[in-house]
Amino acid sequence: MQHAALDAGIGPLFAAGEDGYRVFLRASARALLPIEAALQRAGVATLLEDWPERARSQALIEDIAAFGEAPRVDSDSPAMTGEASLLGVLYVLEGSRLGGLWLLGHAMANASPRMQAATRYLGHGAGKAYWPTFLSRLEASDAARRAPGQAVAAAVETFDRFASAFRAEAVQ
Repeated sequence: MQHAALDAGIGPLFAAGEDGYRVFLRASARALLPIEAALQRAGVATLLEDWPERARSQALIEDIAAFGEAPRVDSDSPAMTGEASLLGVLYVLEGSRLGGLWLLGHAMANASPRMQAATRYLGHGAGKAYWPTFLSRLEASDAARRAPGQAVAAAVETFDRFASAFRAEAVQ
């Protein structure tokens, strides 16, 4: 349910051209930057050895900078405890990469050269097998099997953080 609501709010931003895309990038940063920082502090690299390659914060910061802006990060970092919770958060982030590739097509179809050039975040990881390797790691996790509720709760909280960030940016 959270996923569908979030997607429904993102589509119109791309239809609004460069201004809407800038809102998309800023809202994404409000959510993603504290989440990735919290994952790093929680030791995500012990779960995914290629985490430094998967992290998208820098790509997002660079895309926002292409519009002469800096990200606003005014939310607190989420608490992350245990492997099941980390995997729940990662489920949302890694899944969003798939949606990002779909959105990349919309950004590239836009007439704005600045918008087309600021697609590092959406295209991050294109051609890599991040989703299947993440699913393999999730399926191999004893912690996630023992505490699926923790993984689901962390995923729901992550969707909620993105939705809150998009609401906050829409008001700006």
